[in-house]
Amino acid sequence: MPTFAVILAAGGSSSRFGTNKLLELIGATRVIDRAIAAFASRDDVVQVIVAGSSEVGLSDCLIAKLVVTPGGTCRAHTVALALQALKPGIDFIAVHDAARPLVSQAVIDRVFAAAVQHGAAIPAVKLTSTIKRGASNTLPTPIIATENRDVLFAVQTPQACRADWLRRAYEGLSDSMLTTMTDEAMLLEHAGRKVMMVEGDEANIKITRPIDLTVARALLNGF
Repeated sequence: MPTFAVILAAGGSSSRFGTNKLLELIGATRVIDRAIAAFASRDDVVQVIVAGSSEVGLSDCLIAKLVVTPGGTCRAHTVALALQALKPGIDFIAVHDAARPLVSQAVIDRVFAAAVQHGAAIPAVKLTSTIKRGASNTLPTPIIATENRDVLFAVQTPQACRADWLRRAYEGLSDSMLTTMTDEAMLLEHAGRKVMMVEGDEANIKITRPIDLTVARALLNGF
């Protein structure tokens, strides 16, 4: 059975949320603890690295798998620091947003299986809104073009790939280049690797703003 290490990217500033979103409760469990539990209970996951936050719950059943590493200057730097704590002999690495507490085992299964088959895989969902390209990244701004949404996808995590692919993708990247890499798939694309997209889940939302926490709680309670 291929072995996986999971890096939980937890180094965000929570500036759009206002407080530390990872410590908020969904049901009776904190956001970050839900994310940890989704992976730590799996037989194919031999290590869970919480990258960028020491605010984790170290229960007895998780302590053997759990490692905490410091945050970096950006997401890619935070993941790079986590790679230094990787156990030897790991076949695959998955990176998951610690602020996605509702990831399902079905999504994890699909991503992991596709990563084993193709080398790298991420979950994605089709876009349903009309997408406009603006002249700037702030509003108001004029429309430059209307994109073809039929070939556009919103990507999620976990994003999984061969361990050697991710390590090599970091080689030769300057600090300024690291800041432009918004996810692991982008790193792999830059390194010339093909990444397979598989079916994600609309419920696999990322807690970024307070309304996202409200939605996540509603999803957990079945509305």
